[in-house]
Amino acid sequence: MPMPFKILADILEKLERTTSRTQMILYLVELFKKTPPETIDKVIYILQGKLWPDWKGLPELGVGEKSLIKAAAIALHVSERTVEQLAKRYGDVGKAIEYLKKGKEQKTSKSVGLLAFMPKKASEIEELTVEKVYDTMARIALATGEGSRDLKIKV
Repeated sequence: MPMPFKILADILEKLERTTSRTQMILYLVELFKKTPPETIDKVIYILQGKLWPDWKGLPELGVGEKSLIKAAAIALHVSERTVEQLAKRYGDVGKAIEYLKKGKEQKTSKSVGLLAFMPKKASEIEELTVEKVYDTMARIALATGEGSRDLKIKV
């Protein structure tokens, strides 16, 4: 059975907010209990910031800060310069994107976070799963050659 990505995202958010190693372990125990056996490898690799074991010799994600900025600018309908300036102000591209998304949420009353990029009609919305996220990241990592940068931004 596919695992909703929200479960992993919620645990990652909890991990980010705590400094207690004991509490971190308890969060991971909670996550592992909720993870189906066929998905555990993907969850472990995502937690490690990897896609596969080192011995496979396959490329990792390979999306740099410039590509993240460009993708965020396209998705949020702002200039790359705006994203760059906010990243400098907040010290992190992720925090800049979060700021932009929250601002758009307040102005437009649309979803914030991962769901904001999904179709709005209920019939078109597919639940985001760990498997889909992992497979998308693997496609990005394996994209090489001419046009791969644009593919990585679009995916």
